Amino acid sequence: MGYKNIVYLHIPNKIEKRKQIVKIRGISGFISKADFIEVLINRSWAKADPYKLEPGSDWDELIARGNTGDFYEVKLYQHEITCTCHAYSGLEKAFNQDAVAAKHLMLNIKTQGQIPDKHIFAAWKYIGAETQRQYEYCWLNRRDAAANETRGKLCEFDHELEPEFTDW
Repeated sequence: MGYKNIVYLHIPNKIEKRKQIVKIRGISGFISKADFIEVLINRSWAKADPYKLEPGSDWDELIARGNTGDFYEVKLYQHEITCTCHAYSGLEKAFNQDAVAAKHLMLNIKTQGQIPDKHIFAAWKYIGAETQRQYEYCWLNRRDAAANETRGKLCEFDHELEPEFTDW
């Protein structure tokens, strides 16, 4: 039996949460990679909380506050978002190693190749997007607004200097 289009999924029936053992409904079995990607996207979307994001030092940076108190950098690029959290780097590595899973991620109408992580989707929600295409449009608007704001500050700065030059 080949594992090209399926993956073995095992979620134990007990997990540790806040240093306590909690019983959950465990799952164990084979699932298609397409279905797995869909579940991963839906779960990440449900867990995405834009209220756990703060503006970073520039227009294309956000800071995500993790459940453990750690902070992660969420970087906005034109065609993707990256995050410094461990979940994102693990997912990125997994998709880089599995061409079939990566293909399903690219063909997904919502993600179009974007790594499905809760911090990434929180950033989408933060800027008003629900799909990769909407994100790219919002990113262009955000970039243009930042450029206009920078130009405005430069113009204000130039106007402040004008009276000094007239005194010379």
